[in-house]
Amino acid sequence: MTASRILVVDDEADIRGLLKEILSEEGYEVEVAADATQARSSRASQVPDLVLLDIKNWDEERHRRLTGMEVGPVLDFARRLANHKRPMWLRYVFVPGWSDDAGHISQLARFAASLGNVERVDVLPFHQMGSI
Repeated sequence: MTASRILVVDDEADIRGLLKEILSEEGYEVEVAADATQARSSRASQVPDLVLLDIKNWDEERHRRLTGMEVGPVLDFARRLANHKRPMWLRYVFVPGWSDDAGHISQLARFAASLGNVERVDVLPFHQMGSI
């Protein structure tokens, strides 16, 4: 029996590495991608059984200020996964004063529900690993 393939998409290298390590120890075949562009390339070569996808902020401007990138490619990637009926776990980092706007959270929830392939949503607490 072949191991299930999981694609982890996260812009933080430490988080990608940790998730890969943990999931590999559990017997999964794990690929990592730093962003939606890398994820699309990875998916083109080998279709994963599950994708862990981070959305940093629903609001375009806040997402750009936080990550330096637009949120559009992330949402497009999520739609492509839905079109191919690939399971996805959506991860959202909750930062008080930054990503706690009820309207944005509601829009993200409606988006996730509309996809039909989101099996789980994790709301992650903000932390500053390694900061003093």
